[in-house]
Amino acid sequence: MRHTVYGFMPLVGKLQCQPFALLLDALRGRNIKIEVSDAKPKRSTQQNRYYWGVVVWMIWQGLKEAGWDLSREETHEMLRVRFLSEDRPLNNDGEYATVVRAPRTWARRRSWRTRARVGGSRRNTWGW
Repeated sequence: MRHTVYGFMPLVGKLQCQPFALLLDALRGRNIKIEVSDAKPKRSTQQNRYYWGVVVWMIWQGLKEAGWDLSREETHEMLRVRFLSEDRPLNNDGEYATVVRAPRTWARRRSWRTRARVGGSRRNTWGW
């Protein structure tokens, strides 16, 4: 018998997951195996198809009509930099690094790719 139960573990205090407690009570007197991991959302195949087939395609078409010569993959990279980037200060001198999260790793592990920039402007190479 296999059960998956989701709950929340606060920084301070006890696990908040009533179904887990009920499941443990139901399994009293049995040998059990407990596995604990981060609950990370996965993008479904349908969501992936919509993203690549509608979102990226429409933006790619709009950029193409505006005179940009980009592939769909380059359009995706542009969206990734625009919406998944975060500026993190490197020191107190005003230097910062723009960190861009890799979308394929959302569901597997936390991964970051970094492009270092120096200066106070938060604009990227596309002017956003």
